[in-house]
Amino acid sequence: MEHADARWLEWSLPALAWVGGSLDAVSYLALGHVFTANMTGNTVLLTMAMGSADFARALRSLLAVVGFALGVAAGTGMLRGQGTGWSVRVNRVLWLETLLLGAVVLVFARARPDALPTPWVRGVIVLLGAVMGMQSAAMRKVHLAGVWTTFITGTLTEMVAGLVERTPPKGLPRVRVQATVFATYGLAALVTAWLQQRWPPWTAALPWFVLLGVAACGARHMRRADRSKARSRTARGRLRRTRRS
Repeated sequence: MEHADARWLEWSLPALAWVGGSLDAVSYLALGHVFTANMTGNTVLLTMAMGSADFARALRSLLAVVGFALGVAAGTGMLRGQGTGWSVRVNRVLWLETLLLGAVVLVFARARPDALPTPWVRGVIVLLGAVMGMQSAAMRKVHLAGVWTTFITGTLTEMVAGLVERTPPKGLPRVRVQATVFATYGLAALVTAWLQQRWPPWTAALPWFVLLGVAACGARHMRRADRSKARSRTARGRLRRTRRS
């Protein structure tokens, strides 16, 4: 992995983990105790609600699963045939994710998240689930083994296993990235809980700004990578012509 790519992933993956942790906290605190990124926990909440005959809560969790699945399907469809690594198409998925999250920000700007009418709550849950599903599809294509920005259990497992096995890094200090992703996810939930008590509309606006920054900087990163590849091809062409002469 090139130095510029490694540096980009060290910055962008924790930023996306902030989005995941923040939106999980938003959905749990303001939308009726449901997760929109953590589908493991959400599945437990869904089955517990069904077991206790709380079908309204079960429906909210089910909608999050449906939204997440739709987001994964949409993101995967956009990335079909794409090779692994960060790419222009990965960035397009993030732009669409930003657009959907922006719609949620507008909804929260009109009313407190915890005071929305029930149909609006359900719609927002589906949208946030789709946002997180698309992000998971994008990270699957980026394919940095052992690092997920929504599946934090997997990130923690790989981090601890890597420490025990003392797996040497290959171009990227993976354990450091994993630890940063894990800590950022939790910190985002903490900040979101604090904002929920003071400025509820900002609970979705802050992760939206973070996501917008990642998408914008990702586009800039891809342009730089393309220019670097073009210069490299030009240099190789000149070298071949020099050798022939």
